[in-house]
Amino acid sequence: MPTANVWTTEAPNLECPVLWAYYNGKIMAINVDLNGGIRIYDFFDKSAVNTGITVADLLKWYAPITSIKFPTNSSLKFQCIVAKSGKYCLYSVDIDLASKSGSIQLDTEYAFNWVNGWGHLHRAVVLYPLLIVTDDDGYAHYINLDDGTSEDWDTGAGSYVYRPGFSLVHRKDDIYMLAGRHYSGDPAYLWKLYGKSISSLGVTGGGGSPTPNSAPALFYKDTLFMFEWADVIGADNDIVLFDIAFNHLGNIDLAGITGWGSNYANAALPIAKTKNGNYYSIIGISENASSSGNDYRIYFIEHSRTGNVISSTLLYEILNSALADAGFITCSPAYAKAYSLPLVNLRDKKVYLLGYSVPDGNNTGYFIEVDLSDVWDNIAEFNRNMWFISPLKIPTVLTLTVTPL
Repeated sequence: MPTANVWTTEAPNLECPVLWAYYNGKIMAINVDLNGGIRIYDFFDKSAVNTGITVADLLKWYAPITSIKFPTNSSLKFQCIVAKSGKYCLYSVDIDLASKSGSIQLDTEYAFNWVNGWGHLHRAVVLYPLLIVTDDDGYAHYINLDDGTSEDWDTGAGSYVYRPGFSLVHRKDDIYMLAGRHYSGDPAYLWKLYGKSISSLGVTGGGGSPTPNSAPALFYKDTLFMFEWADVIGADNDIVLFDIAFNHLGNIDLAGITGWGSNYANAALPIAKTKNGNYYSIIGISENASSSGNDYRIYFIEHSRTGNVISSTLLYEILNSALADAGFITCSPAYAKAYSLPLVNLRDKKVYLLGYSVPDGNNTGYFIEVDLSDVWDNIAEFNRNMWFISPLKIPTVLTLTVTPL
């Protein structure tokens, strides 16, 4: 079964987005923390470099990405949104991978008197040019990022606000999105974006509050959505599986994997489909037994479409974390981090993740390298919703010479 090599490093802020780049034979993870400084994590020499790129007066460090470009093989350019008191600001960032440095500039800003507290961007989804965000009073705001106009809708949730998710389906009549609500034991919800309606799917996964942490798993003729329950200390939660029509397929029993009495998956993603129709998934599970002193485990599991676990392999364990969540890995778009997903290197048959925890009170980062060699021949296809380094290919050029008569 797969194994993991893990090295410790300077702690990243994994509530901020992580982007991936490949330069000069090196895999790099760019942690977009505009509060503490954008960091570049080099998986080749296991180094972390703080570029010093920050933004002053942030309400919180959340920074949803609106666009990404690679202008050259040694540069990365992206735009992100941050919250300051009473406004949202859009910044463009240029990263030079060779020097591990960069620059930032303000593109535009839009004033909204309801932007306060943490700025609400941890409950947001970007469907450019649309930013959808829910505030602390239960309103959903549909903001056009091109001109700053906004439509405001009272969802009726009050302070038990809805959380937008990242599992979306575009149908002829509307765009449908899985969503949760900040209320323990609540069911999963289906949000009709343009119709501005939210309805219960009647499915719960435990005593926590429904938290749509996962990204969709996209295969050639198959789509699988995972949904988690979280944020309630001591609750035992499952991962609930839905298909593209939002039918409930079954649950993954986390207690059956860990043996713990309380469980919370804050990261879960099917990375591949097997030749016999099952799935390989990477899951990060917190013990979630108390507000601190919890353990965190990263598993590689094989499971069926209905959630039956065929096998599970413990890849890595972090003991006695000072966090209630216990740890984080780049296998979840929670906190509006749509691009914080694994990188698959098809050349060396490995998956790369960045991790974070606070074992024994010490802020710690983790370079995580998962070797898939043992299961490689059983993989039929990969989830397309990840980052990839493709195999080397020799380009073929066909030249046709036409001789005039």
